[in-house]
Amino acid sequence: MKKFILIAFLPFYIFAQSDGQSQSIELPDFVITGRQRVELPVMKKSKAEPVSILSKEFFFPTFTTDQFSLATVSKPTQLIADILPNEHNYKAQVILGAGNYILPTGQFYFSEQFGVGKFYSKLWGTNQRDYVDYADFNISGINAGSEFYIHRHSSFMPGSILNLNASFVRREYKYFSDYRINRFLPPSTRETQLAEANLSLENYFDDNFKYNFKFGGDYLDIKDANAKEMNFLFEGNTRIKFDNFGLLFGGIFHNQIVDKSIQENYKFYKLSGGIEYRLNSDLLLRAGAAYYNADKKDYIIDGNLPHFINASENFFTPWGEIQYNINNLLVLTARYNPYAEFKTYKDFLNENPYTHVLQVEEYNGSLYAFDNNMKIYKQNLEISLKFGYKKYYEFTIGGRYAKIDNAYFYNSDFSFDNTPGHMERFFVSNVDDGTEYSVFANALYHLGPFGWFYGDAKYQVVEGGLSKILPYHPKFSIEAAYGYKFNFGLSTQVKINFLKDIYADYWNNFLLDDYINLSAELRYSLNQNFDFTLHLNNLLNRDNYLWLGYIESPFDFKAGIDFRF
Repeated sequence: MKKFILIAFLPFYIFAQSDGQSQSIELPDFVITGRQRVELPVMKKSKAEPVSILSKEFFFPTFTTDQFSLATVSKPTQLIADILPNEHNYKAQVILGAGNYILPTGQFYFSEQFGVGKFYSKLWGTNQRDYVDYADFNISGINAGSEFYIHRHSSFMPGSILNLNASFVRREYKYFSDYRINRFLPPSTRETQLAEANLSLENYFDDNFKYNFKFGGDYLDIKDANAKEMNFLFEGNTRIKFDNFGLLFGGIFHNQIVDKSIQENYKFYKLSGGIEYRLNSDLLLRAGAAYYNADKKDYIIDGNLPHFINASENFFTPWGEIQYNINNLLVLTARYNPYAEFKTYKDFLNENPYTHVLQVEEYNGSLYAFDNNMKIYKQNLEISLKFGYKKYYEFTIGGRYAKIDNAYFYNSDFSFDNTPGHMERFFVSNVDDGTEYSVFANALYHLGPFGWFYGDAKYQVVEGGLSKILPYHPKFSIEAAYGYKFNFGLSTQVKINFLKDIYADYWNNFLLDDYINLSAELRYSLNQNFDFTLHLNNLLNRDNYLWLGYIESPFDFKAGIDFRF
């Protein structure tokens, strides 16, 4: 109880330290760089890649303010390329741009160090014009937060970081699909508003006692569906080490409240525990067990009257991991790690912005009127071999085999016998006894004077019943980028996104054309504070589709400036 009281008063303690000991505060290396929160998206690695149980990525799911990207794959991802000199610090950054379809776009970043921490903020907005009828959309948002640091030699929670963060994002777009029910009338518009706030406390400095705790919530208002969703999340993980032996504890509590004329309340729990033992400097063993439980709706027929009842679903599983350092450059990891994922409307709209949000009055007989999904990897075996040399080179190959219950997917109106009348929207459906197997390779090279390269290739098969490939799960995908910085101020980067064998229906009767998006970025620095930028998207001018009926932008460009001060 004393520890919880101390944690509750942690911010006041930090400020008290800053009043009397600010000259002795030692901040982490990454505290202030002048580009804090200027987080250009880095290429995501294959989901099948095993992640260390104690890594920050394992402890913390990534939540960003850009939760509702309309076509994340189609937008050329900007990779962090160390374009700015590291020896210069900047408090603010202004990025402005306009193009043949983007008019305008802008971002403003600000960060300020104060004593034992820093304040950061971000303000952004983008307006995209039509490239086909009704394809326009706009997004705007604001994010602000503070981080507080405790000196590594403090007697109270040394090396800890306390983070307060809040954001608000508004997005508006239309159902401009080729498969609209009535092509002669304007399509309906979807507007979403998402507000988020969270508080986290973490410490990775002390090798004997690592922990992180996160409490947060979000509020999603889906205007066109007259639906609202609230999520409250608490997550905590700890690792206690005794010489070569360690204890692992973790848990998640997620409460989802959905309001669609009537209010529904769902809870999701996860409890996990385990041990680790290092046999020697090269071999690490981990083993434990995890328990998951989620509320859900069950569809039943009572006599001739179909309706829904509240129910729950649980899952208990052991897990284990072996890490073997073959030498200083090679690491072999093997994991048996069944697990479950809880998805809500916020997650569905993040993946597919055209997801149909069901109304209460539409519950009469619809098999797919559920508000969430707990995807269960009841069998999950992963193996990878990683080669790494300091921070310059990293190459990983691996594979995965999984058996899945509640494997959800998006399907159009005609593909799975759904409620008629919404051809331009996608229903969320799920199947049991799904199978996934995949192999992947990814590379990350910082080649010094020869530029930088990021690459990710993956072959996967995700099958439902009757050996059918689940919709919108491409068999083959490649994402790669190469960049080079010339010594006269010009930086270039070329990126390719490639997706092959994407089925658009459950029965595998409709195969989308291969998705190929070649893009480029040019940046010319007048001085250390000012850059001209040019982004070129879909250089091949292909008719690309990520979702059936929703064509991506043809060739387009965006020119702008990047000013730092």
